[in-house]
Amino acid sequence: MTVAEIRAAFPGTYERWLADPLTHPAPGGEKLEAFFARVVGAFARMRESRPEADGILVSHGGVVKALLCHVLGLDMRALFRIKQDNTAVNQIELDRDVRRVLLVNDTCHLTGAGGDLMPMDVLTDAAL
Repeated sequence: MTVAEIRAAFPGTYERWLADPLTHPAPGGEKLEAFFARVVGAFARMRESRPEADGILVSHGGVVKALLCHVLGLDMRALFRIKQDNTAVNQIELDRDVRRVLLVNDTCHLTGAGGDLMPMDVLTDAAL
């Protein structure tokens, strides 16, 4: 559903979900704790399978935001405080137990090469 459809079908639900997704999960949707466990677990398995290798992960913005919260040690409620525009690039450096976020939400490839795409976080920009 689009944000407009959610707002029409479930008045106030979208705003409560953005404000505190733990207390106000999406109706019928996956609970945030389960989502984070699934994302962080998959990330750990990827790292364990090739611990010394560089990697590229391509995913939806929610997964990227969850990984950024995990790497930064943020509570999962901070998910919507991280802006993740469409096709944004993030860079994380992992050195054993040390994790560093080097780049977040870089969208220079959308406008830097003469493109006309507007960066937009489909979850949070729709609320504006």
